[in-house]
Formats: sequence, C-alpha cells, structure tokens
Amino acid sequence: MTEIVGFTDKRSLSIKTESIRGATWTIDLVGENMTFELETLDIPSYDGKKIWNSLLRQKKGPSPISIVFPGLHYNADMPLMYYSTGVLLEAGHSVLSVDTRYSHKENFMTISSEERTKWMFGDAQAVFDAVQQLEDHVLSVLIGKSLGALQIGYLVQKIEEIQKCKIVWLTPILKQDSLVDQMMAHQGKSLIVIGTDDPLYSDETLAKIIEVGRSTLYTVIRGNHSLDVPSGLIASMQQQIDVMKEMRSFVRS
Repeated sequence: MTEIVGFTDKRSLSIKTESIRGATWTIDLVGENMTFELETLDIPSYDGKKIWNSLLRQKKGPSPISIVFPGLHYNADMPLMYYSTGVLLEAGHSVLSVDTRYSHKENFMTISSEERTKWMFGDAQAVFDAVQQLEDHVLSVLIGKSLGALQIGYLVQKIEEIQKCKIVWLTPILKQDSLVDQMMAHQGKSLIVIGTDDPLYSDETLAKIIEVGRSTLYTVIRGNHSLDVPSGLIASMQQQIDVMKEMRSFVRS
C-alpha cells in the first residue's frame, strides 16, 4: 500500500495509513516543506512470513536512505524508535522502519539461541537486500536498539557498504563480545547511547570502543535499558529529548 502525504501547514505532519496496523504517525517538521510517499516493502522473514516495515520516502527527489531496527521488547512505535525516525526525516532522509516484533512470536522465544541468531541475522540480511533493490538508493544511517544493534553488527561484519554508513548504537548489548568487536571494526562514525543503570553498561568495554577513535559516547545518568530515569516521568521525557538532540547533531554532522 502506498499513500502520498503532503506537508501543508509548515508546522506539523500527520500521517495516517492502514499499512502499519492502523497507526498514526505525527512528526513535527518545523520550517520544512516536504512530501512523503509511504510504502510497505515485501521483505521475507526467516520464518517464511513477512517482516513488518514502513518506508517513508522523500518525494523531493533522490535522498539518502536510513534504516531503523527495534529491540526485542522495544517495538518500532515506541519513543526511541519513533523519534529516531523523525530525526532522520527532518534531516532529509528516506527512512525504512523495521518492526520485527520477535517477542510476539512464540516460536522465536522457544527455539535455541543458535536458531534465534540465524533468524535475526537472516532478517537483517533480507532488510539490507530490500534496500539494495530500491531505485537510487544511497544507504546513509543505521539505528539499532539493543537486539537491533546486534543485527547492525552482523551487517557491519558481512557487508562492505555498511562501513561507509553512520551508525547509532542505542543501548547496545555490550556483554556480547562479538558485537563489541563489530563496533570497534566499523570504519564510519558511530554514536553510542546508553544509560549508566542499564545492566548491559560497562565502563571498561565502552572505554575500549572509544579508544579506537571513531565513536562518540552519550550516557544517560541513571538511565535504564529504555533510557528512563528513576526521578520520574518528566525527567525521563527530558532525557529522551536530550538524546534526540544529540542524535540530530550526529546525523547532520
């Protein structure tokens, strides 16, 4: 399904479509004048079904394409994913938002760790292959949250083109040595965002990655794996705003 969405009042954009399970996307694009084409790509999943996704393509002409991968329990419509997509759109990118929803699939949660890994990485490859088939594609930024960061790490290891991309590692699983090696091996610029109260946080591991010299670290003090802080709702919302400001600067740098 494709829907053309026009930006008319120069203040806000409301996108309504049945192609992403009836969701409503509202993205603030102050001062811009943009029109998007909303598409759903045919991306096969490892389990023989289709990977839920939405591609917001800039209609002004050829634009860089960026990909957003969610976490295991952190879906594409949750705050960090939703506003990351907005940051990329505001910067003039077309955005493929992937919604794997593995935690909703009983067979994914009950199979062996080895089989889950094959599933995740097979899906990551399928997403990349779908982008490669798009006309005038120029892959620019990849954003991955937790498990989604693992999928990006796989692509870094396997695909030379990814070395040229910017990567945002949102709350990466730093206790997985293979991911840490992939983060260090990436030749492009990276932004690492993680909370100090995240059980996956490690000063030692982060120092090792930063020492390589291609990554910037942004820490949320007392932030958990969702980057929420214990001082309450408003404080957590402010942290999310600050993270998006940091991401916005990184994407535009």
